Amino acid sequence: MKFIFGGKKKEEKKSSIDPELRRIVGRIMSSHGEGLYQLLVRASPDGDVEKIKKMLAHNEAYNAPEVTTKSKYRKMYVETKDLQHKIAAAHYPILHTFLALAYHTGSHSPLTASVVGDILTAAYQTKADYSELKKRKETLARAIAKRAKERGITTDEDKTAKVVETALDKAFKIIDKIAPDHKKENLAILTRAISASTDDPFVVLRNAGIDIEPELEEFRQFLAEISGKKIEEKPKLQIIPPEVLAIVKGLKFADYSDSALKRAEEELLSKIDSLLDSYPKTARLIGHYAALLRLIQRKDFEKLEELFE
Repeated sequence: MKFIFGGKKKEEKKSSIDPELRRIVGRIMSSHGEGLYQLLVRASPDGDVEKIKKMLAHNEAYNAPEVTTKSKYRKMYVETKDLQHKIAAAHYPILHTFLALAYHTGSHSPLTASVVGDILTAAYQTKADYSELKKRKETLARAIAKRAKERGITTDEDKTAKVVETALDKAFKIIDKIAPDHKKENLAILTRAISASTDDPFVVLRNAGIDIEPELEEFRQFLAEISGKKIEEKPKLQIIPPEVLAIVKGLKFADYSDSALKRAEEELLSKIDSLLDSYPKTARLIGHYAALLRLIQRKDFEKLEELFE
């Protein structure tokens, strides 16, 4: 399928790749599972994790989806000696599974996911990284639609291409919030969020100051629309992150003493300063810390107590 993407790029000179970055990408490629399922189920109108697992050919022994762990692009990832080519694979599993979730045919069969995998393999063969995949979204959408028609999954190629292109746009929004590039700090968060050992990826993301609930809800509404389901938009809950509540709990335990309040102020200022390095991605958590700081400075203990109600 080289022709779809214009053939392979010329071999690039070997570059110096951070060993830690290599290990992080390796974990993304081999250790995703339960955390990824939980992200997908939040973006699904059904909210049924068993359907998600069926769609991705879940392997119970490894708690991982076989459509990605046994994909051709993963095999290429394992076999290539080109380190830059390996790093380019980092976003493939999460993009693959969110595209597979765009099931406007109403099917949760692994066949749909395998079609997406075929086209992503063709892209990976040309060493396309995440930024390149975003540039090629129209080509990707048309190729997936063409292959879906050839496999007898859909009949209207043009309609399928439009749906897939929209799904790509919405999936990109989600991924951009977590890891918009190949910086190891961002990919480390993605690794933990989608890991097979992660029961709640939203705790991982909140601890990193990342909120993807609006983007997941947008994806869910999109899937509901194309599948003909009628669902109510989920209310936007104002959830206080546990790390913020921990500070308030400490103050309450110390009976809001002057020394405890001073220590809390210093801690909050330090946390805000460190989070500013990743602004605006950490804007939500910075907002919580700033609000808590002002409540402490105003000694508004009544309002602080309300956080536990």
